[in-house]
Amino acid sequence: MNINTIILIAGFIFTITYPYLADRVKWLFKKSSKRIIAELTHNEVLFTALSNIGNTVTASRVAIIVYEGVTASMHHEWTSHDTNKILNFFQKIRTSPLTTMLLELEVAGMVVVNQHSGYDLVMIHRAIGIDTSYKFKLFNSIAEGVLVIAFSQPTQLSSEQLKYIDEQLTRVRLLYHKKA
Repeated sequence: MNINTIILIAGFIFTITYPYLADRVKWLFKKSSKRIIAELTHNEVLFTALSNIGNTVTASRVAIIVYEGVTASMHHEWTSHDTNKILNFFQKIRTSPLTTMLLELEVAGMVVVNQHSGYDLVMIHRAIGIDTSYKFKLFNSIAEGVLVIAFSQPTQLSSEQLKYIDEQLTRVRLLYHKKA
């Protein structure tokens, strides 16, 4: 078989398969576009839920953090207008200074961190402009997600605010677990 025959056969095969390949590429692009739009919409709905919590309790930051092994990573973040975002920097942070607090969170499902929580925790909070934070385990394990509500000033949430947060936790759980 010479080169001219091979080129002729390849051209014939391409002519026959081109419409199928073009349609397949268009279909894949359309499917991936829909997936991207769905994910963006889902993230916006989750961001709105975090924003509603933050605005209602006048928090500085509301975030979802996942604690895996010896590191923590922030997956979602809402901040008040006067608080710097740290989502891009809060990835694979070592958690060894947080061990006691993380064990309590894993067992109790909720912890409050404030100026009385120990030197290491207070210093970590101060480094990111936080005085008080409330941490709520979203699922069975802190490795599946923790809702963190942080305040730049000393803050004691009222029973009404805690009830509101408890109600919102169900929505956040459903939105976070759903993932587009």
